[in-house]
Order: sequence, then C-alpha cells, then structure tokens
Amino acid sequence: MTQYYFHKRGSRSREAVVEYNKGVNKRTFLHSDGAPIYKIYDIGELILRVACGVHVRRAFYKLKDGSDEAMEIVIHFNDIFKLERLWNQESMDAEERRRRRGLYIAPILKTIKDKLDVLSKVLDKQTEPDLLKAVNYALKEFPCLLRCLENGNLAFSNNICEQQMRRIAIYRNNSFFVGSIESAKLFARLSSHVQSSVLCKKNTMRYIQDILNKVANTGKDRYATLLVNRWEDPIVIPLVY
Repeated sequence: MTQYYFHKRGSRSREAVVEYNKGVNKRTFLHSDGAPIYKIYDIGELILRVACGVHVRRAFYKLKDGSDEAMEIVIHFNDIFKLERLWNQESMDAEERRRRRGLYIAPILKTIKDKLDVLSKVLDKQTEPDLLKAVNYALKEFPCLLRCLENGNLAFSNNICEQQMRRIAIYRNNSFFVGSIESAKLFARLSSHVQSSVLCKKNTMRYIQDILNKVANTGKDRYATLLVNRWEDPIVIPLVY
C-alpha cells in the first residue's frame, strides 16, 4: 500500500513527519535517508528509523574512481545487495531472512564499520574533505542501518519509497501545481488509492468506480474494507478457450 501525505503548504519538514506519525500506537519502522527531519526517530522506541544503504553507498560511489578506500566500501555494499537480490528470488519468510543476514551480511557490515572507523581517524579534512564527509555520514547512519539485521521484513534500501515518490514528482513537473491547498490534499488521497492499486495489481479504474459507489453506504468504522488490498474485483472476465 502507498499513502501520500500533504502537510499545510506542502512543506517537507520535521513538523510534517511528526504530524503524520502522531497517531502511531504500535511499533513501527520509518525508512528514510539521513535528512535531519527524520533524526527524531533515530533513538525512538515506538517509531524506529531504518537507514538506507543505497544513500550511504551513494557518496562513496561518486568517489570510487579516484579513491581505493571508497571503491572498497562500494564493493562491500554491492555484496550485500547481491545477496538480497538472490534471496528475493526464493520463497523466504522474515525469520529465515533474518537468520541468513546474521550469518552472511552481519560480517560484511562489521568489515564496513571497521573500515569507516579507521578512515574517520586517518583522513585529513583539508586534502580529502569529500571522502571524510561520506565516512562521517555513514557512521551516523550505521546504527539505524543495523536494524535490518533484527527484522527480516526490513529492506536495506528505501528504493520502494523512492519509486512511489517518482509518480508525484513527474506529475508535479508536468502540471506545475494543483491549484489550491484543498486540491493538493484531495490529489494526495486519490494518488494513494491509484498507486496502491498498481502495487496490488488491481484494475485501477474499476477499483475507483466500485468504491465510489459503495462509500456512501459504508460506515466510517468499515472504511478499511474498501482499501485496495482487501478489494475483490466484482467483474469476472471469463476465460476463452
């Protein structure tokens, strides 16, 4: 499922993040990059931030052609993502993924962490500022990255989130604006339903049409039954032999 959220005038701020999560009443993971607006959840107990390995790797990837140290770190991260891709091809529950990560990925992460610790002490800020900046960012993100070892449902990157954001970015670039704040809120809600139907591989037009016909006669306490992950297409297409 995908949910887009419009806050006030569309600000990407800590206030927006906190407002969106204020109703959370059970343990939840927040997948994000290392932007300061998410840092409030670095040491949370109810909402735990999970760092993105792709964002951590990106800074080193940009430096890999001119730095052996950066290339080494990139290779280690690539090994992690290669294992994850292989496991994605198997029918594997979260517990088995957690177990395998402990056996195969935890040692790679330890190697990366040891390398980062060394580099943070020996790099000179004047001669290698970009590499030192990448190292410091990685070290700050590392505790939140390790949470992927504790839960097999978590991913080592937030690529899924980034892919959902691309739809909004493309629309925003094509249309420039939606006309008003109220329109923006309605657009966010409609986009949430549309993109969720795509993820659930449901017919978007039939889904929207069906729930619009049903919503007026559905009590608020049963709105969850209209979500696309619980929706069954009423139109049965017969097989042609």
